[in-house]
Amino acid sequence: MVPIGPNYTILQRGVFAVENLVLDARFADNPAVASGPEFRSYAGVPVIDSDGFALGSLCVIDYKPRKLDQDQMQYLIALAALASDEVRLRATERRLRWALEALNRNQRRGAISG
Repeated sequence: MVPIGPNYTILQRGVFAVENLVLDARFADNPAVASGPEFRSYAGVPVIDSDGFALGSLCVIDYKPRKLDQDQMQYLIALAALASDEVRLRATERRLRWALEALNRNQRRGAISG
């Protein structure tokens, strides 16, 4: 499937939304809009890593034109923040695991040479 809006979404920090994809020249010719599955609306928020880089996006897509209200946008932002937190937590856990493994290796070396 051809991406609808992630490239635009990750270039900014807020909600990137298109109420009617058919009426937007950037997306009107996209196969997912012009033919099946005929998406009509898109809203997305970037997922950010611990260095501030956008890794992707959390988005909602609909088959009919739609404008998100303020509450819906806040929910989408909150969900993307949760996804970003999960990415950061996994990266921190991985770094801690590597540090623990390195510490254990160094302790084993010390026990062998000592």
